[in-house]
Amino acid sequence: MNSSAASERFAKAVFVLFQIKIITFILWFFFDKPDVWISNFLTYPIGVMGFFCAAAEFFKKNSRSRMTVGGLLTVMLLGSISISVLLQNLLLNDSIIIEGMTPGVVSLTYLLVGMVWFFLGASVQAISPEGLNRKIIFLPAVVLLLCVIANLNEGLILDYKSISSEKAGDLEISHLTIGSYAVIASLMAIAFFNRPFKLIACVVGALLFFFLGGRANLFIFILTCGIFYLPKLGLTRSVIVFFALALFSVALLFVFNFDLTDPQVQKMIFYDGISQDQSEVARDIFFQGALEGLSRQALYGDPAYLIEKFYSLGAYSHNLLSAWQFFGMVPFFIFSTSIVYVLRKIISHRSVLKNPMDEFGVLLFIFCVISVVFAKSINFNPFWMALGFWLFRLSGVKFKKHRPI
Repeated sequence: MNSSAASERFAKAVFVLFQIKIITFILWFFFDKPDVWISNFLTYPIGVMGFFCAAAEFFKKNSRSRMTVGGLLTVMLLGSISISVLLQNLLLNDSIIIEGMTPGVVSLTYLLVGMVWFFLGASVQAISPEGLNRKIIFLPAVVLLLCVIANLNEGLILDYKSISSEKAGDLEISHLTIGSYAVIASLMAIAFFNRPFKLIACVVGALLFFFLGGRANLFIFILTCGIFYLPKLGLTRSVIVFFALALFSVALLFVFNFDLTDPQVQKMIFYDGISQDQSEVARDIFFQGALEGLSRQALYGDPAYLIEKFYSLGAYSHNLLSAWQFFGMVPFFIFSTSIVYVLRKIISHRSVLKNPMDEFGVLLFIFCVISVVFAKSINFNPFWMALGFWLFRLSGVKFKKHRPI
């Protein structure tokens, strides 16, 4: 067996473990069985195996005499963040405790979790889609959809208070708890669907995110599918398909007893206007606070600033500026450069990015870029996965031609 085949088998093992992690987490989330420690434990083998798989891919494509742009950005990104975290642990005041951790430990935790997802993305991109069992690909999405429908009860949006009450201790869960897994499961399933069913899968995915109650994920998901699929149809067919899918979605909502008087439904559609939405008002305040703290956080970041100003670690800016807050100016600019580099490469290679794994990567990248520009922080794990996927995928890969998606 040659090294490439062995590397791909290793990458498949990482992928399968991640699918198992998603499924076990979903089952715990809705039914409290199996115990959540199983899903949490799988993070360690995924991280370790993903690291070695990414390292093998890196050294296969890079050398001392020749470093690809993707390889250089990978080294600069992870290296600069690691230096920032080290400086935080050496220099920041550790008298401020954030959820039981010092500021440096908080940033270290975010870095380690982010690296697991980064290496996961680097591993997944090495897999040939022809060698994947489609049952494994679709299973997390199917399990999630069935679990959500089974727990809707009489409403259109999950009752998270009821679900939280079944968990041990004072654990509070929400759409944010399961959001990252829902994004990966849904986009992966759509990418591997046969062409005639992709748009129907998009509608089902949109309904799924509506049921989960996360507005950002819902609207970004719809926007992602529209950006990727509608231009392929041409203007006339795009308009026809858009209105047909809109009518189909409305019909499905009424099948599930759509109730405009439901406060949760009103919140999902900004019934009282964006300016009256408490979440959006809070985000505006956090963003202004982030701008005020840029100079203090420029060198290597400082999450303690969030506690001092807002008394909450969750008061970070819900966009890419959070990279500056947690890790400093240099990682922020490298994140930004990586986004621009990947975006330009995807556009220039769009004629040969034809297989379902590439399609998943493009969908994930579009979703994550929109997310970190408008709605989510640097702690949005799929964003790290998308960067790992493309910084490795675009590093010296000879793309194989497949049938158009």
